[in-house]
Amino acid sequence: MMASTQLPSDENPYLLGTHDEEIERLEFQHTAWSEKTTSLWNKAGLGPGKTLLDLGCGPGFSTLELAKRVQSHGKVLAVDASKRYLSYLQAHLKSQGLQNVSVHESTVEDLKLTKNSVDGIFARWLFCFLKDPKSLIEKMVDFLAPGGVMVIMDYYHYDGITFGPRSPA
Repeated sequence: MMASTQLPSDENPYLLGTHDEEIERLEFQHTAWSEKTTSLWNKAGLGPGKTLLDLGCGPGFSTLELAKRVQSHGKVLAVDASKRYLSYLQAHLKSQGLQNVSVHESTVEDLKLTKNSVDGIFARWLFCFLKDPKSLIEKMVDFLAPGGVMVIMDYYHYDGITFGPRSPA
């Protein structure tokens, strides 16, 4: 039976929660989008030796793949606000022997990094949940080294939403 959904709070910032069933759903979703994600990473040049930021990493399915992709001489910074998700990620990093990932508990808005400190930023299904995605993108640009790239996968652009048929509601 699926756990009930609770409204986001400081303790649980996720609309859909962080329970086991949600982790399973996110893993399925990650797998379903794996080919498209890998294609984007290839086009963006996210590969060996790079320092990457996995922004809003959740339970870390992409983080694990990025860590293998950048190899031992690269680095991945995994950032999320959920202690539960980060604990899940840390357990998988340990079980897979991956030592090139640093895990940071932070909201994406409060994240502090050195200017020009990353070669690439990856964010998937994050910006559609933010109140001010434009401000976050502007902030992230400062973290990118010259020639750095930002790969964003998201559901939609809020300004492009329309409802039909039109109604007073």
